[in-house]
Amino acid sequence: MNPRRALALITLVGALAVSAPALAQTQRTFLEVVLNGVPKGDTLVVLREGDALVGAAWLAEAGVTVPPASRVLVENEEVVSLASLAPDVTFTVDERDLRLTVTVSPALLGRLVRDLQQGRPATLVYRRNTSGFVNYALNAGSAGDYDIFSEAGLSAGGALVTSTLSLSRGTVVRGMTSMTLDDRSRIRRWVIGDALAATGTLGGDAVLAGVTVTRDFSVEPYFVRHPTLSLSTPVAAPSVVEVHVNGRLVREERIQPGMLDIRNLPLTTGHNDTRIVIRDPFGGTRELANGYYSTASVLATGVHDYQYSAGVRRASLSNASWTYTAPAALARHRVGLTSILTAGGRIEAAADLVSGGPSVTLRLPFGELEASLAASRSLRGRGTAAAAAYAFSAPRLSAGASMRVLDAGYEALTLTSGSMRPRSELSAFLSLPVGGGISASMQHSYATAQDGSIRTRSEGMMSRRLGRHADLMASAARADEGRGPRIEASVAITIMMGGRTSVTSTVSRTAEGARSAVDLQRPLPMGTGYGYQLRSQPEQNGATSGALQYQGTHGRYEVRYQPSGGRHHASVNVSGALVGIGGGVFATRPVRSSYALVQVPGVKGVRGFSSNQEIGRTNRRGQMFVPDLLPYYANVVNIADTDIPIEYTIPRVQDTVAPPFRGGVLVRFPVQRVQHSEGRILVVIGGVERVPTYGELAVTADGRRYSSPVGAAGEFYFEDLPVGRHEASVDAGGRACAFTLEVPAADAMVARLGTLTCVMGEGR
Repeated sequence: MNPRRALALITLVGALAVSAPALAQTQRTFLEVVLNGVPKGDTLVVLREGDALVGAAWLAEAGVTVPPASRVLVENEEVVSLASLAPDVTFTVDERDLRLTVTVSPALLGRLVRDLQQGRPATLVYRRNTSGFVNYALNAGSAGDYDIFSEAGLSAGGALVTSTLSLSRGTVVRGMTSMTLDDRSRIRRWVIGDALAATGTLGGDAVLAGVTVTRDFSVEPYFVRHPTLSLSTPVAAPSVVEVHVNGRLVREERIQPGMLDIRNLPLTTGHNDTRIVIRDPFGGTRELANGYYSTASVLATGVHDYQYSAGVRRASLSNASWTYTAPAALARHRVGLTSILTAGGRIEAAADLVSGGPSVTLRLPFGELEASLAASRSLRGRGTAAAAAYAFSAPRLSAGASMRVLDAGYEALTLTSGSMRPRSELSAFLSLPVGGGISASMQHSYATAQDGSIRTRSEGMMSRRLGRHADLMASAARADEGRGPRIEASVAITIMMGGRTSVTSTVSRTAEGARSAVDLQRPLPMGTGYGYQLRSQPEQNGATSGALQYQGTHGRYEVRYQPSGGRHHASVNVSGALVGIGGGVFATRPVRSSYALVQVPGVKGVRGFSSNQEIGRTNRRGQMFVPDLLPYYANVVNIADTDIPIEYTIPRVQDTVAPPFRGGVLVRFPVQRVQHSEGRILVVIGGVERVPTYGELAVTADGRRYSSPVGAAGEFYFEDLPVGRHEASVDAGGRACAFTLEVPAADAMVARLGTLTCVMGEGR
């Protein structure tokens, strides 16, 4: 028997043998404690009549939170009276097994927090390196027509500077030129130069040359900006918890007793059914079911979304480079007031116009509702406008409606009273399954123009899966644009032919008559490969059009043929980019996103991967360009260690990096050639050569210390000693002799250094 438990038994038996008055006295003994079914080991317990006192420090270590009033001092030790904590705490003392069994309410066991949000990986490294790119695209047609487009960008010091140029019909036009600065800590993006600003449903938009500041959540994609579902439940015993969302198991975990907080459940936009299943060790099961509507419009409490722009309006981007007009300013701002309510507003101002108004977005148990009002004042008069929209989405049903009303005098920057625009607009849609594997959707739109004319369109669509490799789609519509109603209908069957290839046969009827077409297509892959499109239309004398595409490591290429009006027209498109990073220039596909340069110095032919997709192999310099990375996200870049020659060692083969917006990063996998060094060392003392038998030779290289024992004849041996000149010292009879040791580069795995000498008091 454990000596401590034996002592506890003797103490307890002695306490039970005394008289009743003595029983009320304090007795101290070691007992095994079982807390909510979990053995917690032995601890010293103070027993009194009807009570048990346990050390406050021990309870805190066990995760039990107790109020200060329950604590007392016994022989200068702070203990907690379990009886005073009733009914939240119950206990029994087993005199035979020397066990104290305690049952504690989960409210006193602290909170167990489980955050299911897929946040930033712990291994993620934010990195940026100076880099630049030039995108180019050339289109040439068989009629002698051509146009050229180019875009240049430089990423340096946390800034991205870009500008575009185009050449069409002999005219060179500058596109948008700007400098972008991302402030990730504040989730903010600054644009100095040309930028597109827009204010929403009742507002306008404009390209301004000036300053724009935006709350841009793409610079911190792991930030949770929308309300999420969190659930709390008490867990009284060690249990297994399962989290189900829309019938899918998303988390399973064994947890200890306490108050369980499950936060940020992974929901999809729309209605979600969640279920928490708790299975205790006694076979009991408890479930918590909850329905929650998740929206991408309502902001979480306290979260702001905004854009403020001020500058000079750009009049044209298509045919003029420096045509700027009057100053203007646009602003929009929204803030989450609660988890169900977001409020905001917009304003636009120019020399002859002020327009703006409030908006509100409401998250309902079944859908989301958005409404906005606006008023304007200009040199042409005053006006008002209103808009509202409702949407509901669920796995088996989607529905919604929207409305917009603008009176004749209402204006915004790009919505003037003299422009062609509607007086009112109404639209509605419904999508649902109807059985038999058939999905159906219907939509209707109604619009009245300022002149009183009415336009309507009603359309129904149906789709059905025909086996494993075929789909059927059919649609019918009735439209009226003021010139009388017209009926349109179409039926299409798509057959997958293996891989990415599919063939679609379509029959349609419009006001112009019946038509049919057959399309054969294969889309481009994510990596390198080819694709094509072929279209045949029997009603046009069997006219066939098509395109052949190829996406390679260095660019994209396309040849397109299109007959029209009895003429034949062919065109060629070539696009790509040149990227400068890491001291080299690389040809690649057009740069639309971020990129990286993988470096495995001096080792060619090593396969590289991005998100488990093979990108290519390193060149003769051990470099490989990786396109199409996501900015500020965790991009996993790795290499195949099996491609590393056996004479090299490499400390790691994977990196998780977050590159800047349309910028580049260096991902370096340092390799070291495995080269052993051996030789013989002699020490010269007073002109006499001596062998430092059984001494030690120490070398310092790259901040690391290497050592080798010296043999009877002065021989030494090192593993993985780097190439180069290094400081060294040899122990010669208790005295250190310092010198310089040089390891030459060699193709052999063993560098034979020959006989080295160290002159005491001098360095060589």
